[in-house]
Amino acid sequence: KQVLMVWQWEKGLQLAHNIAYSGKVERVEWEPGSKTSLVTCGHNHIKFWKLNNNVLQGNSGVFGDESRSDQLCVSYLPDSRVVTGTASGHLYVWNEAKIVTAIKDVHPGGVLVTEVYPGGLLSGGTDGNVTLFDKQLNKVSTVS
Repeated sequence: KQVLMVWQWEKGLQLAHNIAYSGKVERVEWEPGSKTSLVTCGHNHIKFWKLNNNVLQGNSGVFGDESRSDQLCVSYLPDSRVVTGTASGHLYVWNEAKIVTAIKDVHPGGVLVTEVYPGGLLSGGTDGNVTLFDKQLNKVSTVS
């Protein structure tokens, strides 16, 4: 089992810990500007965490009808939604621990990185391409 620990590193204090997942955890991402919200993802899972009064509480993501593919990367969007890139090449957009949008077949073979920038979102995959999305997550272009 993988354990998630939150530290106040300046003082060398462990603030909280909890079991993150039984399988491999690929990424941990704090919500920008937040000291209480973070997400972990990896082998067939995503988990949304809140740190309150030194207690770390996690909620597993609900995939609904979408594939429980490995979640290889994660980024917070400016509106606090989360986007993950999957091993199956899709982007999933999450709100309240549920998939609200699935953008299919973005990178055949897997999405390795997502990066939010002021104009929208960039993704990179095993296909060697970078795909640009606008702020509404509409595909704008792909660069090889």
